Amino acid sequence: HGEFSQKAYSHLSGHGCPRQKIFWAQNERNITTKLGCSLISCDLDGEYPQRILNFDDYNSIASVALDKPNQHIYFTLQKKLSSTENAVYHVRRCDYDGDNMVSVSDGNTSVCSPVSWAVDSINRRVYWCDSFGLSEGYVYRSNFDTTNTIVLFNTLGYVRAISVYGNYLYVGGNGLLYRMDLNGNNTEYLANYGYSVIQDMAIYGNKIYFLDTGVNKVVCTDLDGTNVEYLANNYISGVRIGAK
Repeated sequence: HGEFSQKAYSHLSGHGCPRQKIFWAQNERNITTKLGCSLISCDLDGEYPQRILNFDDYNSIASVALDKPNQHIYFTLQKKLSSTENAVYHVRRCDYDGDNMVSVSDGNTSVCSPVSWAVDSINRRVYWCDSFGLSEGYVYRSNFDTTNTIVLFNTLGYVRAISVYGNYLYVGGNGLLYRMDLNGNNTEYLANYGYSVIQDMAIYGNKIYFLDTGVNKVVCTDLDGTNVEYLANNYISGVRIGAK
């Protein structure tokens, strides 16, 4: 649909929304400065695209998570002005229509550089995995406002995808898929997909969906990691699929 370059995309539904919606980010709108990103929505059939929020001083929206009961979107803004500087990550929360945006974190050390978010609306907690430096592979949990942040675990190596479903946290990274309880205990190994890199995972209709950056496809599996099905090539970065 025209100018809307789709990245960091989220498939939403339910809880008072008149129609199911897809949300995504258009990143680096200015080719010269590499700055500028937007949060965009449309209907499931691609109609009625709407630019919800614009950010002219950031490079990209790095990750998106959904708090469906409260109709909130959590997202991470990334800014990196040069190749010699470390990227700065700012976490924001807004309503589905982009209103009432608040700062959750402004690059403090408790949040670091999140690349994937998961929301536990029932217990009012968020989970995220870090991407760079000494904290790469760490998974954190905190309250919605990132207070009471704890390291949930750092024993699974390269982690790039997390999703909350029921009483479980699903975690993926270098081709490996795990499931554990929401406290990070009772880790269960589910599957090994070889050299694939699992990224941006979501669960919808008793199915796990994730990006396989090793083969550039969207993958669907059962909740135990079996019955693998490749759904699409040339994936869109940042898939997030909400439950009805």
